[in-house]
Amino acid sequence: MSELGLAEFVAGLISETFEAMSASMADQLARQADLIRAAELDAETYGQLHVDAAAVDQACIALFGDGQGDNPLVTGGAYLPGPPETERPAVQNRVGVVLREDVDVRKGEDGGWVFTTAGVDRVRQEIRRQLALRHQEALRLVLNKGLPRVLIDSGRILAKVTFNLTETNSVVPAAEATPSVATGSLKAASLLDTAAFQSTLLNRLSLTRTNLLLPTTQLKVKPAADDTAQASTKSVYGEVEITFKTVS
Repeated sequence: MSELGLAEFVAGLISETFEAMSASMADQLARQADLIRAAELDAETYGQLHVDAAAVDQACIALFGDGQGDNPLVTGGAYLPGPPETERPAVQNRVGVVLREDVDVRKGEDGGWVFTTAGVDRVRQEIRRQLALRHQEALRLVLNKGLPRVLIDSGRILAKVTFNLTETNSVVPAAEATPSVATGSLKAASLLDTAAFQSTLLNRLSLTRTNLLLPTTQLKVKPAADDTAQASTKSVYGEVEITFKTVS
């Protein structure tokens, strides 16, 4: 990074800190809006958007598994019909879906009942919907209690820099740094648009700003890495510290 005048370097630190804080606040507000929209969706739409197949697989294993980590709810998987107490897997008892013969289940080659693809999809869709309802219930609870946000009201900026005095061959005349005076009926708004005023402002924030005590000397700084060795006796390592407080 090239060297900058001290004023320009400090101005950059303040500007980038402000931009970072503004971006953080905008991101938090956008996330909050996304959560509110998600909480207002119907359960089927929420499930399609936010409940993936892996979550449904895990729910199937938890509901119908035999403790070995296998998922019995698959196309062609064995199904034992009966009342809720003896049905296996217990689809009606645990999910509330009554399976239909020859639609959700059918006779297999060995004479037993097996799941059809339509039956598996129907049960999985109901499980997805119930998971979505649980997610949205928790989400609404969080929103009702108030979603926390990170607010920065004050802080400090520390930057390790190299200070370097650079001599120049010319001095900016004082007349160039003197703002013009508006005459007649010129208003403040038009004064800000004048080339003279803009030139004056740029001179105050430019690298050509003069040092009143040492007119031919400029103080320049640039960030210094921790592992950078001091290369010149004219340079001094130090820190720039800015303490700020936000006002809204």
